[in-house]
Amino acid sequence: MDRREFLANTAALIPVVTAAQTPSLRDRVLGAWRIRDAETVNMTTGTTRPWLGRPRPYSGMIVYLPNGLMSVQIGAARTAARASAGFGTLTAEEKTTYADTWYAYYGRFEIDEAESKVRHFIEGSLFAFETGMTLVRTVRLVDGVLTLRTVDLLKGPDGETFNQLTWTRI
Repeated sequence: MDRREFLANTAALIPVVTAAQTPSLRDRVLGAWRIRDAETVNMTTGTTRPWLGRPRPYSGMIVYLPNGLMSVQIGAARTAARASAGFGTLTAEEKTTYADTWYAYYGRFEIDEAESKVRHFIEGSLFAFETGMTLVRTVRLVDGVLTLRTVDLLKGPDGETFNQLTWTRI
């Protein structure tokens, strides 16, 4: 093999080596993420509003583990609990108020690399009706910000909407 042939063969391998070194979307999503913002976007009007009408600021995190398990918890702004509050001492109205500002579920997840989507297979949820469901989100990861967007559109009186949540790595 002469020098030109060697260089040509070596140059041809560079894209293969580079592609092999690029982490998969799954690998880049693994870990713990803190919520940055959440909004509901109206596809008809283009307007946005706070996520599901819940007040900002939001707190919470989503975790994707290497073994395929995930968990998410999101809290909206809420009034402070009274000083003597404990779960057993809250009134039914107080419990409802607090539950309405919280969202949480856990289960397994799969990443579809080709479509840049994640599927959450819900094994347990604050809302029992979600248990057993599969929620699909588009995934975008740019400059350390993870964006998850609902795929199924919600139909309302003013048009179809989707939810978009952004996260930063913890």
